[in-house]
Amino acid sequence: MAHIGGTPKLVQAALFDYQKARMAFMDSVQTLLDKEDPDVLKVFLEADILSLLACPLIQDVIPTVQIAALNAVAKLVRATDSLDTKVTKPQELEKVVPSLSHEQKMVQCAGNNTLQAIAGKSFLCAQAVIGTNILPPLHAQLVGAAADVKESTVKTLNTLVGASPEIANSIMDPNTLNDLVYNLRLPEASDGLKAAVCTVLADTSAYSQPLAERVVATDAIVPVARLLSSPQALPKLRSSCLMCLAQIAKHTDELAQKVVGADVMQSILASLIDANAGVRNTAAILVHEIGKKTPELAEQVAADGGITCLVKNLRIEEGSMAALPTVLTIGFLSDFSSNLAMQAITANSGKALIPYLRAAPEVRTSAAWSLGTLARHGPHMALPLAEVGALPELLNIYKQAVNDEQKQKSKVALKNIIHNCGNLTALEPLLADTTPPEILRHILSEFATGLPESVPSKRDFVTKGALMRLQELCKTMNLDERAKEDVNKINALFPAEVVAYYN
Repeated sequence: MAHIGGTPKLVQAALFDYQKARMAFMDSVQTLLDKEDPDVLKVFLEADILSLLACPLIQDVIPTVQIAALNAVAKLVRATDSLDTKVTKPQELEKVVPSLSHEQKMVQCAGNNTLQAIAGKSFLCAQAVIGTNILPPLHAQLVGAAADVKESTVKTLNTLVGASPEIANSIMDPNTLNDLVYNLRLPEASDGLKAAVCTVLADTSAYSQPLAERVVATDAIVPVARLLSSPQALPKLRSSCLMCLAQIAKHTDELAQKVVGADVMQSILASLIDANAGVRNTAAILVHEIGKKTPELAEQVAADGGITCLVKNLRIEEGSMAALPTVLTIGFLSDFSSNLAMQAITANSGKALIPYLRAAPEVRTSAAWSLGTLARHGPHMALPLAEVGALPELLNIYKQAVNDEQKQKSKVALKNIIHNCGNLTALEPLLADTTPPEILRHILSEFATGLPESVPSKRDFVTKGALMRLQELCKTMNLDERAKEDVNKINALFPAEVVAYYN
Protein backbone atom coordinates (compact mmCIF):
# COMPACT_ATOMS: atom_id res chain seq x y z
CA MET A 1 0.00 0.00 0.00
CA ALA A 2 2.86 2.30 0.83
CA HIS A 3 4.30 1.61 -2.60
CA ILE A 4 0.92 2.28 -4.29
CA GLY A 5 0.30 5.37 -2.19
CA GLY A 6 3.68 6.77 -3.16
CA THR A 7 3.05 6.52 -6.90
CA PRO A 8 0.75 9.57 -7.16
CA LYS A 9 3.32 11.59 -5.23
CA LEU A 10 6.01 10.54 -7.65
CA VAL A 11 3.80 11.55 -10.59
CA GLN A 12 3.01 14.88 -8.97
CA ALA A 13 6.69 15.45 -8.28
CA ALA A 14 7.57 14.67 -11.88
CA LEU A 15 4.93 17.08 -13.15
CA PHE A 16 6.10 19.75 -10.71
CA ASP A 17 9.71 19.28 -11.84
CA TYR A 18 8.58 19.63 -15.47
CA GLN A 19 6.71 22.81 -14.60
CA LYS A 20 9.75 24.24 -12.80
CA ALA A 21 12.00 23.26 -15.70
CA ARG A 22 9.75 25.05 -18.23
CA MET A 23 9.63 28.15 -16.09
CA ALA A 24 13.38 28.07 -15.50
CA PHE A 25 13.98 27.58 -19.22
CA MET A 26 11.81 30.60 -20.12
CA ASP A 27 13.50 32.71 -17.42
CA SER A 28 16.89 31.87 -18.94
CA VAL A 29 15.71 32.63 -22.46
CA GLN A 30 14.25 35.97 -21.36
CA THR A 31 17.41 36.91 -19.49
CA LEU A 32 19.57 36.15 -22.53
CA LEU A 33 17.25 38.03 -24.90
CA ASP A 34 17.28 41.05 -22.59
CA LYS A 35 21.03 41.35 -23.23
CA GLU A 36 20.23 42.24 -26.87
CA ASP A 37 23.44 40.51 -27.88
CA PRO A 38 23.61 39.68 -31.64
CA ASP A 39 25.60 36.52 -30.89
CA VAL A 40 22.90 35.26 -28.55
CA LEU A 41 20.28 35.93 -31.19
CA LYS A 42 22.33 34.08 -33.80
CA VAL A 43 22.78 31.00 -31.62
CA PHE A 44 19.09 30.95 -30.69
CA LEU A 45 18.03 31.10 -34.32
CA GLU A 46 20.54 28.44 -35.38
CA ALA A 47 19.17 26.20 -32.65
CA ASP A 48 15.65 26.70 -34.08
CA ILE A 49 14.32 28.01 -30.79
CA LEU A 50 11.31 29.49 -32.55
CA SER A 51 9.98 26.00 -33.23
CA LEU A 52 10.40 25.08 -29.59
CA LEU A 53 8.64 28.22 -28.44
CA ALA A 54 5.84 27.84 -30.98
CA CYS A 55 5.18 24.27 -29.98
CA PRO A 56 4.34 23.68 -27.21
CA LEU A 57 5.34 26.62 -25.00
CA ILE A 58 3.10 29.39 -26.44
CA GLN A 59 0.17 27.09 -25.66
CA ASP A 60 1.41 26.04 -22.24
CA VAL A 61 -1.17 25.48 -19.51
CA ILE A 62 0.84 27.61 -17.12
CA PRO A 63 0.07 31.28 -17.96
CA THR A 64 3.51 32.46 -16.81
CA VAL A 65 5.23 30.09 -19.22
CA GLN A 66 2.82 30.96 -22.02
CA ILE A 67 3.35 34.72 -21.54
CA ALA A 68 7.13 34.33 -21.47
CA ALA A 69 7.09 32.17 -24.61
CA LEU A 70 4.86 34.60 -26.52
CA ASN A 71 7.00 37.58 -25.55
CA ALA A 72 10.18 35.68 -26.45
CA VAL A 73 8.80 34.91 -29.91
CA ALA A 74 7.94 38.60 -30.33
CA LYS A 75 11.41 39.67 -29.30
CA LEU A 76 13.13 37.18 -31.60
CA VAL A 77 10.94 38.20 -34.53
CA ARG A 78 11.69 41.89 -34.02
CA ALA A 79 15.41 41.26 -33.63
CA THR A 80 15.96 39.44 -36.91
CA ASP A 81 15.81 40.82 -40.43
CA SER A 82 14.94 37.53 -42.07
CA LEU A 83 11.86 36.11 -40.42
CA ASP A 84 11.72 32.33 -39.98
CA THR A 85 8.93 31.13 -42.27
CA LYS A 86 7.86 28.58 -39.68
CA VAL A 87 6.42 31.38 -37.56
CA THR A 88 4.29 32.70 -40.42
CA LYS A 89 2.86 29.35 -41.47
CA PRO A 90 -0.90 29.18 -40.81
CA GLN A 91 -0.59 26.19 -38.50
CA GLU A 92 1.95 28.05 -36.37
CA LEU A 93 0.10 31.39 -36.31
CA GLU A 94 -3.09 29.59 -35.35
CA LYS A 95 -1.39 28.54 -32.12
CA VAL A 96 -1.15 32.22 -31.13
CA VAL A 97 -4.80 33.07 -31.79
CA PRO A 98 -6.25 31.24 -28.71
CA SER A 99 -4.15 33.47 -26.48
CA LEU A 100 -6.37 36.41 -27.54
CA SER A 101 -9.31 34.72 -25.80
CA HIS A 102 -7.42 33.52 -22.70
CA GLU A 103 -9.03 34.19 -19.33
CA GLN A 104 -5.92 36.01 -18.09
CA LYS A 105 -5.42 39.47 -19.55
CA MET A 106 -1.62 39.28 -19.47
CA VAL A 107 -1.76 36.29 -21.83
CA GLN A 108 -4.02 38.30 -24.16
CA CYS A 109 -1.56 41.20 -24.13
CA ALA A 110 1.34 38.84 -24.86
CA GLY A 111 -0.61 37.31 -27.75
CA ASN A 112 -1.20 40.77 -29.22
CA ASN A 113 2.47 41.59 -28.77
CA THR A 114 3.49 38.51 -30.76
CA LEU A 115 1.04 39.24 -33.58
CA GLN A 116 2.23 42.86 -33.74
CA ALA A 117 5.83 41.70 -34.08
CA ILE A 118 5.01 39.26 -36.89
CA ALA A 119 2.60 41.55 -38.79
CA GLY A 120 5.05 44.43 -38.56
CA LYS A 121 7.76 42.60 -40.49
CA SER A 122 6.23 42.91 -43.97
CA PHE A 123 3.06 43.08 -46.00
CA LEU A 124 3.13 39.31 -46.52
CA CYS A 125 3.48 38.68 -42.79
CA ALA A 126 0.53 40.98 -42.10
CA GLN A 127 -1.50 39.07 -44.67
CA ALA A 128 -0.54 35.79 -43.00
CA VAL A 129 -1.71 37.12 -39.62
CA ILE A 130 -5.07 38.21 -41.04
CA GLY A 131 -5.43 34.78 -42.63
CA THR A 132 -5.63 33.20 -39.17
CA ASN A 133 -9.08 34.69 -38.54
CA ILE A 134 -7.93 36.94 -35.72
CA LEU A 135 -10.54 39.64 -36.29
CA PRO A 136 -13.35 38.01 -34.23
CA PRO A 137 -11.25 37.72 -31.05
CA LEU A 138 -9.89 41.24 -31.61
CA HIS A 139 -13.45 42.57 -31.88
CA ALA A 140 -14.34 40.73 -28.68
CA GLN A 141 -11.39 42.38 -26.93
CA LEU A 142 -12.40 45.84 -28.16
CA VAL A 143 -15.83 45.48 -26.64
CA GLY A 144 -15.29 43.49 -23.44
CA ALA A 145 -11.65 43.33 -22.40
CA ALA A 146 -9.81 45.34 -19.74
CA ALA A 147 -8.34 48.72 -20.74
CA ASP A 148 -4.73 47.53 -21.01
CA VAL A 149 -5.80 44.58 -23.16
CA LYS A 150 -7.82 46.91 -25.38
CA GLU A 151 -4.78 49.12 -25.86
CA SER A 152 -2.74 46.15 -27.05
CA THR A 153 -5.64 45.14 -29.32
CA VAL A 154 -5.73 48.58 -30.94
CA LYS A 155 -1.98 48.46 -31.47
CA THR A 156 -2.37 45.10 -33.23
CA LEU A 157 -4.98 46.63 -35.52
CA ASN A 158 -2.74 49.61 -36.15
CA THR A 159 0.17 47.36 -37.08
CA LEU A 160 -2.05 45.64 -39.62
CA VAL A 161 -3.35 48.98 -40.93
CA GLY A 162 0.22 50.17 -41.35
CA ALA A 163 1.05 47.25 -43.63
CA SER A 164 -0.88 48.56 -46.65
CA PRO A 165 -3.96 50.54 -47.70
CA GLU A 166 -5.52 47.32 -48.98
CA ILE A 167 -5.33 45.71 -45.55
CA ALA A 168 -6.58 48.90 -43.89
CA ASN A 169 -9.55 48.93 -46.25
CA SER A 170 -10.37 45.30 -45.48
CA ILE A 171 -10.16 45.40 -41.68
CA MET A 172 -11.31 48.97 -40.93
CA ASP A 173 -14.94 48.27 -41.76
CA PRO A 174 -17.77 50.27 -40.14
CA ASN A 175 -18.16 47.71 -37.31
CA THR A 176 -14.48 47.89 -36.36
CA LEU A 177 -14.44 51.67 -36.59
CA ASN A 178 -17.57 51.96 -34.46
CA ASP A 179 -16.00 49.71 -31.81
CA LEU A 180 -12.90 51.90 -31.80
CA VAL A 181 -14.86 55.16 -31.52
CA TYR A 182 -17.00 53.58 -28.79
CA ASN A 183 -13.88 53.30 -26.66
CA LEU A 184 -13.15 57.02 -27.09
CA ARG A 185 -16.46 57.77 -25.39
CA LEU A 186 -15.88 55.55 -22.34
CA PRO A 187 -15.11 57.64 -19.24
CA GLU A 188 -13.08 54.79 -17.75
CA ALA A 189 -10.86 54.38 -20.83
CA SER A 190 -7.24 55.28 -20.15
CA ASP A 191 -5.35 58.02 -21.99
CA GLY A 192 -3.13 55.29 -23.45
CA LEU A 193 -6.10 53.47 -24.96
CA LYS A 194 -7.63 56.69 -26.32
CA ALA A 195 -4.29 57.74 -27.82
CA ALA A 196 -3.93 54.33 -29.48
CA VAL A 197 -7.44 54.62 -30.95
CA CYS A 198 -6.74 58.11 -32.30
CA THR A 199 -3.51 56.83 -33.84
CA VAL A 200 -5.20 53.96 -35.70
CA LEU A 201 -7.94 56.33 -36.89
CA ALA A 202 -5.24 58.74 -38.10
CA ASP A 203 -3.29 56.05 -39.93
CA THR A 204 -6.45 54.73 -41.54
CA SER A 205 -7.57 58.20 -42.65
CA ALA A 206 -4.12 59.00 -44.01
CA TYR A 207 -4.42 56.50 -46.86
CA SER A 208 -7.27 57.98 -48.86
CA GLN A 209 -10.32 60.22 -48.95
CA PRO A 210 -12.76 57.24 -48.89
CA LEU A 211 -11.14 55.82 -45.76
CA ALA A 212 -11.13 59.24 -44.09
CA GLU A 213 -14.82 59.63 -44.94
CA ARG A 214 -15.46 56.17 -43.50
CA VAL A 215 -13.86 57.30 -40.24
CA VAL A 216 -15.87 60.53 -40.24
CA ALA A 217 -19.08 58.54 -40.84
CA THR A 218 -18.66 56.98 -37.38
CA ASP A 219 -18.90 60.49 -35.89
CA ALA A 220 -15.30 60.17 -34.72
CA ILE A 221 -14.50 63.89 -34.97
CA VAL A 222 -16.71 64.84 -32.03
CA PRO A 223 -15.07 62.64 -29.33
CA VAL A 224 -11.60 63.36 -30.73
CA ALA A 225 -12.26 67.11 -30.55
CA ARG A 226 -13.63 66.75 -27.03
CA LEU A 227 -10.53 64.86 -25.88
CA LEU A 228 -8.26 67.50 -27.43
CA SER A 229 -10.07 70.24 -25.53
CA SER A 230 -9.97 68.40 -22.20
CA PRO A 231 -7.63 70.05 -19.68
CA GLN A 232 -6.91 66.60 -18.22
CA ALA A 233 -5.60 65.14 -21.50
CA LEU A 234 -1.90 64.28 -21.41
CA PRO A 235 0.44 65.44 -24.23
CA LYS A 236 0.58 62.03 -25.93
CA LEU A 237 -3.21 61.88 -26.19
CA ARG A 238 -3.47 65.46 -27.44
CA SER A 239 -0.80 64.82 -30.08
CA SER A 240 -2.72 61.75 -31.25
CA CYS A 241 -5.96 63.75 -31.42
CA LEU A 242 -4.30 66.50 -33.46
CA MET A 243 -2.76 64.01 -35.90
CA CYS A 244 -6.09 62.22 -36.31
CA LEU A 245 -7.82 65.48 -37.23
CA ALA A 246 -4.94 66.43 -39.55
CA GLN A 247 -5.14 63.17 -41.49
CA ILE A 248 -8.88 63.64 -41.92
CA ALA A 249 -8.62 67.31 -42.93
CA LYS A 250 -5.87 66.88 -45.49
CA HIS A 251 -7.94 65.20 -48.21
CA THR A 252 -10.67 67.71 -49.16
CA ASP A 253 -12.09 71.12 -48.35
CA GLU A 254 -15.26 69.45 -47.06
CA LEU A 255 -13.39 67.20 -44.61
CA ALA A 256 -11.32 70.14 -43.38
CA GLN A 257 -14.53 72.10 -42.80
CA LYS A 258 -15.95 69.19 -40.79
CA VAL A 259 -12.92 69.38 -38.49
CA VAL A 260 -13.28 73.13 -38.06
CA GLY A 261 -17.01 72.69 -37.56
CA ALA A 262 -16.38 70.65 -34.42
CA ASP A 263 -15.70 73.93 -32.57
CA VAL A 264 -12.11 72.95 -31.89
CA MET A 265 -10.06 75.76 -33.49
CA GLN A 266 -9.25 77.48 -30.19
CA SER A 267 -7.79 74.27 -28.78
CA ILE A 268 -5.82 73.68 -31.98
CA LEU A 269 -4.35 77.20 -31.98
CA ALA A 270 -3.50 77.00 -28.28
CA SER A 271 -1.62 73.77 -29.03
CA LEU A 272 0.71 75.71 -31.36
CA ILE A 273 2.32 77.30 -28.30
CA ASP A 274 2.08 74.31 -25.95
CA ALA A 275 5.03 73.47 -23.72
CA ASN A 276 5.24 69.99 -25.27
CA ALA A 277 7.10 69.78 -28.59
CA GLY A 278 5.05 66.85 -29.88
CA VAL A 279 1.81 68.73 -29.31
CA ARG A 280 3.18 71.83 -31.07
CA ASN A 281 4.39 69.81 -34.06
CA THR A 282 1.12 67.99 -34.65
CA ALA A 283 -0.86 71.20 -34.14
CA ALA A 284 1.30 72.90 -36.80
CA ILE A 285 0.57 70.04 -39.22
CA LEU A 286 -3.18 70.30 -38.60
CA VAL A 287 -3.29 74.10 -38.95
CA HIS A 288 -1.34 73.77 -42.20
CA GLU A 289 -3.80 71.21 -43.59
CA ILE A 290 -6.75 73.48 -42.77
CA GLY A 291 -5.23 76.86 -43.65
CA LYS A 292 -4.05 75.98 -47.14
CA LYS A 293 -7.43 74.75 -48.39
CA THR A 294 -9.67 77.77 -49.10
CA PRO A 295 -9.83 81.51 -48.35
CA GLU A 296 -12.75 80.83 -46.01
CA LEU A 297 -10.83 78.23 -44.00
CA ALA A 298 -7.79 80.52 -43.98
CA GLU A 299 -9.94 83.24 -42.42
CA GLN A 300 -11.09 80.81 -39.75
CA VAL A 301 -7.48 79.95 -38.92
CA ALA A 302 -6.63 83.65 -38.67
CA ALA A 303 -9.64 84.50 -36.53
CA ASP A 304 -9.26 85.07 -32.80
CA GLY A 305 -5.50 85.47 -32.81
CA GLY A 306 -4.60 82.54 -35.04
CA ILE A 307 -1.80 84.36 -36.88
CA THR A 308 -0.35 85.55 -33.57
CA CYS A 309 -0.19 81.92 -32.42
CA LEU A 310 1.52 80.94 -35.68
CA VAL A 311 4.18 83.61 -35.20
CA LYS A 312 4.70 82.57 -31.59
CA ASN A 313 5.18 79.01 -32.80
CA LEU A 314 7.91 80.22 -35.16
CA ARG A 315 9.71 81.93 -32.28
CA ILE A 316 9.43 78.90 -30.01
CA GLU A 317 10.86 76.52 -32.62
CA GLU A 318 13.82 78.85 -33.29
CA GLY A 319 14.49 77.92 -36.90
CA SER A 320 14.05 74.15 -36.51
CA MET A 321 12.55 71.76 -39.06
CA ALA A 322 9.56 71.29 -36.73
CA ALA A 323 8.17 74.69 -37.78
CA LEU A 324 8.09 73.91 -41.51
CA PRO A 325 4.27 73.50 -41.54
CA THR A 326 3.90 76.86 -39.78
CA VAL A 327 6.28 78.56 -42.23
CA LEU A 328 4.16 77.24 -45.09
CA THR A 329 0.88 78.15 -43.40
CA ILE A 330 1.87 81.81 -43.14
CA GLY A 331 2.66 81.74 -46.85
CA PHE A 332 -0.69 80.16 -47.76
CA LEU A 333 -2.69 82.58 -45.60
CA SER A 334 -0.84 85.55 -47.08
CA ASP A 335 -1.32 84.23 -50.59
CA PHE A 336 -5.10 84.16 -50.16
CA SER A 337 -5.58 87.88 -49.39
CA SER A 338 -3.82 91.15 -48.63
CA ASN A 339 -5.86 91.38 -45.43
CA LEU A 340 -4.37 88.16 -44.08
CA ALA A 341 -0.92 89.24 -45.27
CA MET A 342 -1.32 92.50 -43.37
CA GLN A 343 -2.31 90.60 -40.23
CA ALA A 344 0.83 88.49 -40.59
CA ILE A 345 3.01 91.59 -41.01
CA THR A 346 1.36 93.27 -38.01
CA ALA A 347 2.13 90.16 -35.95
CA ASN A 348 5.80 90.61 -36.94
CA SER A 349 5.93 87.44 -38.97
CA GLY A 350 8.73 88.85 -41.13
CA LYS A 351 11.19 89.00 -38.26
CA ALA A 352 10.07 85.58 -37.04
CA LEU A 353 10.70 84.09 -40.50
CA ILE A 354 14.27 85.43 -40.86
CA PRO A 355 15.94 82.62 -38.81
CA TYR A 356 14.30 80.07 -41.10
CA LEU A 357 16.24 81.51 -44.04
CA ARG A 358 19.30 79.98 -42.37
CA ALA A 359 17.69 76.61 -41.58
CA ALA A 360 17.68 73.28 -43.44
CA PRO A 361 17.35 73.58 -47.25
CA GLU A 362 13.66 72.62 -47.39
CA VAL A 363 12.83 75.12 -44.66
CA ARG A 364 14.87 77.88 -46.35
CA THR A 365 12.95 77.37 -49.58
CA SER A 366 9.59 77.53 -47.81
CA ALA A 367 10.56 80.60 -45.79
CA ALA A 368 11.66 82.39 -48.97
CA TRP A 369 8.34 81.52 -50.61
CA SER A 370 6.34 82.78 -47.62
CA LEU A 371 8.24 86.07 -47.58
CA GLY A 372 7.58 86.41 -51.29
CA THR A 373 3.83 85.95 -50.82
CA LEU A 374 3.83 88.60 -48.09
CA ALA A 375 5.82 91.10 -50.15
CA ARG A 376 3.78 90.81 -53.33
CA HIS A 377 0.85 92.67 -51.76
CA GLY A 378 2.60 96.06 -51.83
CA PRO A 379 4.68 98.54 -49.80
CA HIS A 380 2.85 98.06 -46.51
CA MET A 381 3.93 94.41 -46.54
CA ALA A 382 7.26 94.63 -48.38
CA LEU A 383 8.81 97.54 -46.47
CA PRO A 384 8.69 95.89 -43.01
CA LEU A 385 10.41 92.84 -44.53
CA ALA A 386 13.20 95.00 -45.94
CA GLU A 387 13.55 96.75 -42.60
CA VAL A 388 14.09 93.47 -40.68
CA GLY A 389 16.91 92.41 -43.03
CA ALA A 390 15.16 89.99 -45.39
CA LEU A 391 16.99 91.17 -48.53
CA PRO A 392 20.58 90.15 -47.69
CA GLU A 393 19.35 86.81 -46.28
CA LEU A 394 17.36 86.08 -49.42
CA LEU A 395 20.28 87.12 -51.58
CA ASN A 396 22.50 84.60 -49.78
CA ILE A 397 19.96 81.84 -50.42
CA TYR A 398 19.73 82.80 -54.08
CA LYS A 399 23.50 82.75 -54.53
CA GLN A 400 23.93 79.46 -52.66
CA ALA A 401 20.76 77.73 -53.87
CA VAL A 402 20.88 73.94 -53.63
CA ASN A 403 18.25 73.40 -56.35
CA ASP A 404 16.21 75.22 -58.98
CA GLU A 405 13.14 75.53 -56.75
CA GLN A 406 15.09 77.28 -54.03
CA LYS A 407 16.73 79.60 -56.55
CA GLN A 408 13.41 80.49 -58.18
CA LYS A 409 11.51 81.12 -54.94
CA SER A 410 14.26 83.25 -53.41
CA LYS A 411 14.45 85.24 -56.66
CA VAL A 412 10.70 85.90 -56.63
CA ALA A 413 10.88 87.00 -52.99
CA LEU A 414 13.81 89.33 -53.76
CA LYS A 415 11.99 90.90 -56.71
CA ASN A 416 8.77 91.37 -54.73
CA ILE A 417 10.56 93.15 -51.89
CA ILE A 418 12.81 95.19 -54.18
CA HIS A 419 9.97 96.47 -56.36
CA ASN A 420 7.41 96.94 -53.59
CA CYS A 421 9.31 98.19 -50.54
CA GLY A 422 9.61 101.79 -51.84
CA ASN A 423 12.71 102.38 -49.72
CA LEU A 424 15.92 103.09 -51.62
CA THR A 425 17.92 103.15 -48.38
CA ALA A 426 17.08 99.46 -47.84
CA LEU A 427 18.21 98.66 -51.41
CA GLU A 428 21.48 100.61 -51.31
CA PRO A 429 23.63 97.84 -49.67
CA LEU A 430 22.73 95.50 -52.55
CA LEU A 431 24.23 97.91 -55.07
CA ALA A 432 27.48 95.92 -55.06
CA ASP A 433 29.51 93.57 -57.20
CA THR A 434 28.47 90.69 -54.92
CA THR A 435 24.91 91.00 -56.22
CA PRO A 436 24.34 88.82 -59.31
CA PRO A 437 23.54 90.84 -62.49
CA GLU A 438 20.05 89.30 -62.82
CA ILE A 439 19.17 90.70 -59.37
CA LEU A 440 21.17 93.90 -59.73
CA ARG A 441 19.10 94.93 -62.75
CA HIS A 442 16.02 95.14 -60.50
CA ILE A 443 17.93 97.26 -57.96
CA LEU A 444 19.06 99.64 -60.71
CA SER A 445 15.52 99.89 -62.04
CA GLU A 446 14.22 101.02 -58.64
CA PHE A 447 16.96 103.65 -58.27
CA ALA A 448 16.36 104.92 -61.80
CA THR A 449 12.67 105.32 -60.96
CA GLY A 450 12.91 106.54 -57.38
CA LEU A 451 15.89 108.90 -57.32
CA PRO A 452 14.36 111.62 -59.53
CA GLU A 453 11.49 111.99 -57.07
CA SER A 454 13.60 112.46 -53.91
CA VAL A 455 16.30 115.03 -53.31
CA PRO A 456 17.34 113.43 -49.95
CA SER A 457 17.70 110.08 -51.70
CA LYS A 458 19.95 111.62 -54.36
CA ARG A 459 22.10 113.20 -51.66
CA ASP A 460 22.37 109.91 -49.78
CA PHE A 461 23.23 108.13 -53.03
CA VAL A 462 26.38 110.26 -53.25
CA THR A 463 27.33 110.57 -49.60
CA LYS A 464 26.96 106.86 -48.86
CA GLY A 465 29.19 105.91 -51.78
CA ALA A 466 26.49 104.37 -53.97
CA LEU A 467 27.30 106.60 -56.95
CA MET A 468 30.96 105.62 -56.73
CA ARG A 469 30.08 101.91 -56.53
CA LEU A 470 27.80 102.32 -59.50
CA GLN A 471 30.70 103.48 -61.67
CA GLU A 472 32.80 100.55 -60.52
CA LEU A 473 29.98 98.14 -61.33
CA CYS A 474 29.86 99.43 -64.89
CA LYS A 475 33.52 98.50 -65.27
CA THR A 476 33.54 95.11 -63.52
CA MET A 477 30.13 93.57 -64.29
CA ASN A 478 28.57 92.45 -67.54
CA LEU A 479 25.31 94.40 -67.39
CA ASP A 480 22.54 93.82 -69.91
CA GLU A 481 21.17 96.63 -72.09
CA ARG A 482 18.25 97.35 -69.78
CA ALA A 483 20.55 97.70 -66.78
CA LYS A 484 22.90 99.97 -68.76
CA GLU A 485 19.97 102.21 -69.64
CA ASP A 486 19.10 102.50 -65.94
CA VAL A 487 22.72 103.33 -65.12
CA ASN A 488 22.65 106.12 -67.68
CA LYS A 489 19.39 107.45 -66.22
CA ILE A 490 20.90 107.47 -62.74
CA ASN A 491 24.12 109.17 -63.88
CA ALA A 492 22.11 111.83 -65.70
CA LEU A 493 20.62 112.90 -62.36
CA PHE A 494 24.01 114.16 -61.16
CA PRO A 495 26.43 116.81 -62.49
CA ALA A 496 28.65 115.40 -65.20
CA GLU A 497 31.80 116.44 -63.35
CA VAL A 498 30.73 114.49 -60.26
CA VAL A 499 30.13 111.35 -62.30
CA ALA A 500 33.41 111.88 -64.12
CA TYR A 501 35.19 112.25 -60.79
CA TYR A 502 34.00 108.84 -59.63
CA ASN A 503 34.85 107.35 -62.97
